[in-house]
Amino acid sequence: MPKGSARSSPDPGAHSLLHQPHPPASVFGLYCGRRQSMISVSCGPRPTCNRALNARCRPRPSDAMTASEGDGVAMADDAEQTLADKIALRCRLEMGYVRCEDADAAPLAARFDELLVADDGLTRSFVGLVDGDRHPGKQFTTSLYELQLLADDLRRGSHPVRVHVVEVGPTALDERAASLAPFRRAHIFDRRFLSASVVESTTGRVWANNKIWQRFLTRAVAAAPLTEAEIEARRHVAMPSPRPPWATYGLMAVLVAVFVVQIWLDPARRIFTGFDGATLAAMGGSARMLVVESGQWLRLLTAAFLHLSLIHLAFNLIALYIGGKALERVVGGVWTLAIYVIGAIGASLISMVFNPPNVVGVGASGAIMAEAGSLVVMAFRFPPGPVRSRMMTGSLYMLVPTLMTGNQARDGSIVDFAAHLGGALTGIAFAALMLRFWSRDEPLPPMRRAAIGVVAAALAVVVIGAPSLQREYRAVMLVRALAPNTILPTLRLDAYAGGERFTTEYPRDPRGHIYVGDYLVEQKRFAEAEREARKALALDDVYAAFEAPKELHTAAEALLVAVLIAQGRRDQIAPYLPDICGSPNIGPKARAEGLCN
Repeated sequence: MPKGSARSSPDPGAHSLLHQPHPPASVFGLYCGRRQSMISVSCGPRPTCNRALNARCRPRPSDAMTASEGDGVAMADDAEQTLADKIALRCRLEMGYVRCEDADAAPLAARFDELLVADDGLTRSFVGLVDGDRHPGKQFTTSLYELQLLADDLRRGSHPVRVHVVEVGPTALDERAASLAPFRRAHIFDRRFLSASVVESTTGRVWANNKIWQRFLTRAVAAAPLTEAEIEARRHVAMPSPRPPWATYGLMAVLVAVFVVQIWLDPARRIFTGFDGATLAAMGGSARMLVVESGQWLRLLTAAFLHLSLIHLAFNLIALYIGGKALERVVGGVWTLAIYVIGAIGASLISMVFNPPNVVGVGASGAIMAEAGSLVVMAFRFPPGPVRSRMMTGSLYMLVPTLMTGNQARDGSIVDFAAHLGGALTGIAFAALMLRFWSRDEPLPPMRRAAIGVVAAALAVVVIGAPSLQREYRAVMLVRALAPNTILPTLRLDAYAGGERFTTEYPRDPRGHIYVGDYLVEQKRFAEAEREARKALALDDVYAAFEAPKELHTAAEALLVAVLIAQGRRDQIAPYLPDICGSPNIGPKARAEGLCN
């Protein structure tokens, strides 16, 4: 048996007391987690201990020595390893169990020679071993009802609890199997997952009413013995020194800063309702028609820094804070940034494959899913146990807020599950590749320079591609300033009737000023018509958004010339005549009136 552990005495009195349905409180006082020698049974005075200092309540060394000398109670530290010890060590190595030292588990521990526990924060799993080789004739005699009551006491709220009984000894397997077969889950809604198994130490035969335990115990019996030193060596994993997750905080700051820029650039300031597809495309959202057909591959990355609305950003920040910190503790800041970049690209690519070509996708959740997928794979770098469980649980907490909003595909706002899938698969594949080259003795992944190169390349691409995005944004904003063709006839009729809806709703559309100016000329309101004509001519940067910008500009000049002639200011029309006279539509009329001579 491993050094430092203790087993109960083979004293017959101790054995008979152990199998009482409810051992006395004095006995419970000596049991916490693993049982110590049952010295209170065979010796007179009960040892004392300070529970405030030691929750396990071990007896004082002097008392234990007296008991073992006076009554022949054998401590198990130097005893030969039994089959039950071998199984316990395998549970610790392969399944992440540890010796139970929980005070609330003392009543359960009193029913076994050794009690192990694994706690992932959601489910508490216990394995109790009865060692019939060390204590000949000893069996598990607690009733099913008593074990169910003990399991109830160990539940945390609505979370389930698992208790598996392992009885090891030379007893007849078939007889003990029939006795322990009822120890199973009572019904489908039962949160107490009970199970049992019997290992016949003389033959190595195994019976279990749980297939997982049947396979595990069969393998454990056939495996070579282990020692505490071997367990520690196999479970050793180098960890980086604790430090603040600056990379995660930096990513969060960048996402907030980008969203502030989005608000500043959007004239409508749609913080809560969400930006429209044209605005998101102008700011760098990804869409197949923009990335593949227009060759703007930069959008694969920039889309991961944009968000549809404030709520969309908030949920992604929560997910990034939870999962990013957990990942950065394992791989460091540089690799955290590199995984975010690679995951963003993978998520955008998969999103384009599954979504229509005109759907614009934005959001950090694809990259966050890559971090979550990486965290799941990185958890298997560590042996089964609390560290792996915390990492797996952290990745689940990371996924919940991300899935609530997700990458937003804007053509009508929808959750882009394709981006989620792409990000997760990218993160899983990349992390699996990293583990192949990452030694357990290295606290951080190798090839740190490669990670720096990925981040630097991403920054360089953004800097180089920023001017093209700026031009794209200006072009889209120009189009957004114009009245849609669907309502253009209505606006034109309103202008010809003397309405100002066109110039009020679309003040940067020169057509509105021209239509209103025509109406004012007919009404002999030449001064007002001149103002409208000059407003139309002042919008030089907008004309490029039209299919025939020169003809529209010439129409505004013709309006101004007509107003100047009507006011008797013919000497001021010369600068506008070259364009008017050269126009295929307006030129003939101007020549007929003698303006081009």
